[in-house]
This record gives sequence, C-alpha cells and structure tokens, in this order.
Amino acid sequence: MRCETRIALMRSLESRHCPALHRPSDPRRRTTPTPLDPRDALERELQRIFERLLGTSPIGRHENFFDLGGSSISLLRLLGEIRERTRFHLPFYRLFHAPTIAGVAETLRGLGCALEARPGGATADAAFAQRPARVPGEPRAQRLPPDIRPARATDIERLCVFLHRGFGTRNPVAWRPLFDYQWFDEKPNLGFMLVAGGELRGFIGAVYARRLIQGKATLVCNLSSFYVHPDYRGWSFALFAHALRDETTCYTSFTPSPTVTHMCEALGFSYIDRNKIILPPLLNAITLRGPSPQIVSDPEQVRALLDGEQRRIFDDHAPYDCLQLVLQSGSERAHLVAKRRKIARLPVSDLLYCSAPSLVARHLERVKLAIIGRQRSVALTAEAGLFGALRPLGKVIRQPMLFRSSILRAHELDKLYSELILLPI
Repeated sequence: MRCETRIALMRSLESRHCPALHRPSDPRRRTTPTPLDPRDALERELQRIFERLLGTSPIGRHENFFDLGGSSISLLRLLGEIRERTRFHLPFYRLFHAPTIAGVAETLRGLGCALEARPGGATADAAFAQRPARVPGEPRAQRLPPDIRPARATDIERLCVFLHRGFGTRNPVAWRPLFDYQWFDEKPNLGFMLVAGGELRGFIGAVYARRLIQGKATLVCNLSSFYVHPDYRGWSFALFAHALRDETTCYTSFTPSPTVTHMCEALGFSYIDRNKIILPPLLNAITLRGPSPQIVSDPEQVRALLDGEQRRIFDDHAPYDCLQLVLQSGSERAHLVAKRRKIARLPVSDLLYCSAPSLVARHLERVKLAIIGRQRSVALTAEAGLFGALRPLGKVIRQPMLFRSSILRAHELDKLYSELILLPI
C-alpha cells in the first residue's frame, strides 16, 4: 500500500486524539548539543528531509527525530521520502532503533545505499529557508513519544489488569493464559508495551510457536489483544508496526477489528481468508451417502493414531479445552482440532485445524454431527475457503484472517498455537 494511504490511515487514528501528541517535552530527556555537519551526501540529503518535515533548521546528525516533535504521521512521511529519494525501503521499526540522521544513514548504508551529491549542492526548499534557525539541542514545546518495549514476565500482572480495564469483558485472571502457554519455553517476548511516563498506555500480545508446516520450519507469531488507551490512539500504528520487527517471522492476525485489518493491509499482510462459513446440522446431508468412516475421539486412541508433527500438535494442545479427532476412511486419515466458541451468543464449534480438508468434505455431515454433539454446540464453523472447490452449504459471514510471511502460503496456515486456543474468545 502506498505511503499516502498509510498517512491517511494514521490521520484518521490521530485526528480525534491530537492533545496526546502535543504535550510538553521533558527537558531532562533532551540531549546536549551534538555535531551538526553531515558527513556525506547521504547524510546531507537526510538532513534536508528531516528539516523539511519537522519545520526547523539546523538539525544535528545525532538529534532524535521524536525529540524534535516527530509524530506517527511525520514518521510515515519520512519513510516515504527516504524511499523516494534513495529507492531503498527502510523498515518501519528500524527508525525506532536509530531515529537520527546518523542512525538512518548507517542503516541505509548497510542496505547498500549510496547517494551522490546533487549538482551545485542542493539546498532546502526556498520557503523553508525563510524559517528562523535554532540552536541544535534547544528544547521544544513538543512532547516526547511514548516508549515501545517488549513485555516480560515481570509485566504480566499489570498487563492483565490493563487488558481487563481496556476490553471490559473479562476479569484480570482470565488473561493469564495469553502469557503462560507451555508449548514455547524461551519466548522471544510476551508482546509489546506502549509506556508513557512509566504508565502502561498500550499493548499488543504476541503468541509464538515453532512450526514445521509442509516441511518448512518457521517461527510463527500470532498477534493478539491489541489495545491502546484513547489518549494514545495516535501511536497505535507505531506499536503495531514495532511488533513486526523480525522480517523472518510469520505473523498472523485471526480476530482483527476493521482498523487493525487496514493496518495489516498497510504493512504488507495478505488474507488467509476473508470469510467464515457456518455449517448447521443436516445442511450437507448428501455427504451421508456411502460407507461410514471411523471417527475416533478418545484422547489415548487419537494420540496413538498420530505421529511426527501431528502428535506434537496433539501433545501441545491437550492441556487446553480443545476437541481432537481422527477421521479414518480406508487408507486416508485426517486429524482435526476444534474449539467451542460463541458467535452472536450462540455456541459453535470452530474448526482450528484440519490435516485433510478434502477427506473431511466428503464426510462432512458425520464429522460435523460428531463434533457438535461432543461439544454441545449448534453448528460447526470453518474458513470459507478451507474445502476449496468442494465448498459445502452454509451461511457465509465476513471474518477476515491475515498473515505476513516470506515462507508460508495462505492455504498452509491454521489457527493452532494462537489466542483462539488460549482465550475464551
């Protein structure tokens, strides 16, 4: 998505919360005056961009973009101008690690960027040149941005309280499973926190798992429980983008709001599916024809029928309130995992994993009745595209799921190892 679209998104997020973006800065966090002169053509070009966007001059090569009044919108504009001038894409999160002319230049050099000086030595825009100069390091009447940092085990208690108050639907204890899952011992983090003045103002959860999918090993991160205090909604995009800092990780979003869906699109996500299908009993009775398959639901028998990666999936999800089945028909076999959820206050069984969709589609009615009977639900739900061309009869509703990965494809992903397992969503 083009930078102009991202800016429009950020403006819509920030327009109602401008006071939060203009509180006085803390002079104690200002740095001392730093060297001004750029070292080469690249730094000179970056200095011109910084000065034009921030409306001040001169800016020293070590002065912090955010200390000088940069906001989420000006940050997106900065990235767009850097890409236009250098033809290099600077990842959003990297600017948070080095938000200075010198830092950005070093990052761009590492990507192979080099700029030649403009003929005659280009200067800033004429209109901008009329603005009064200032002393580098001079305090501003702008607030510093919140800090974004990883959430750790010591943060769990206040995160549970923060999510409880923010979402207003669960008691604090109900959020602990989001942080205490056992399938990953050395978690990279528990998510990312937006902190201002020592107070927690925003959070996005991260549920990690190491997966082996279609012979491809990758780290998968399910983004969950995204909430930002209304006074800091202007930093929602920055917090979300910061959580995507590892370009080798596969990121998923299974319960995005419309705003989060737009953020995902702006940050290069693709759709796993845009819709969900609700499958009530007997609507696919035609699949009852033919020989009956064997449906195994006893946990010990199910585990005995599985091996390799599927047995690991069984063991990792056994402690949670999931139903695991094996469907057998002749030499074919399918492993299924379902979780009881609510849609419009009605209990449904959501199919989170299906190792052989075509086999399940041929015996859908028996599988459906077995699952909803055991979970006492009124219907089975699944992604609308799960069964491909063998799309069953049912009610289709919009419920997008998105992902970003350089390794996996949409049809290879499932909903295991996610917030859907851990939380009563």
